[in-house]
Amino acid sequence: MFRNNRVARIVAPLIIIAILVVVMEFINSKKEEKKDVIIGSCNISIDCKNILDNKDILDLELRDKVPKDGMILKKTKVDLHKGDSAYDILRRVTKDKNISMESSDTAGNKYVKGIDNFYEFSCGPQSGWMYKVNNKIPHKSSSDYKIKRDDVISWKFTCKKGDVK
Repeated sequence: MFRNNRVARIVAPLIIIAILVVVMEFINSKKEEKKDVIIGSCNISIDCKNILDNKDILDLELRDKVPKDGMILKKTKVDLHKGDSAYDILRRVTKDKNISMESSDTAGNKYVKGIDNFYEFSCGPQSGWMYKVNNKIPHKSSSDYKIKRDDVISWKFTCKKGDVK
């Protein structure tokens, strides 16, 4: 094919790499297509009601930002896509509803640092975000908890250990 063996040694690996990149992109696009399949719906709510009883320890600049009823997002029905985790639903609904949300990623596990300007430690040393599914607290990262059709996800801000039951 190539008259010059030296050119062949340079070009052949580049062609192989290009083919592998194209194949990997194709495989990844198929994975994304599968994930976009809507399999039903679920419900999600986001509340910071625990702050209402703990405003005295809430960061001063946040005191006027607490919703009067403590609800950032009332129970809302959303599409459930194949493979969605509790974190995926939160990320999608906060983006769709223009609610700020910040998270970090540690070893593939997502940690929700803040929602709607309420962050971990903004209402005491034990404060932060927790989630419940069907009124139970899962003992795993929200990015690992796969949501099923008709599940009810509740994101709750906790100020003190035990105030989310």
